[in-house]
Amino acid sequence: MDLFRGSLALIGLFSRDIISYRLEIILLCVIILSYLLIKPS
Repeated sequence: MDLFRGSLALIGLFSRDIISYRLEIILLCVIILSYLLIKPS
């Protein structure tokens, strides 16, 4: 899943800052949830 890998890459870029890391984790969860809700089962 390219979206997931791209989000992991963003997390890696921001992992130096704890706050940014937490924000990326939250954004990753939101992106995945939105993707699952929008994507037809």
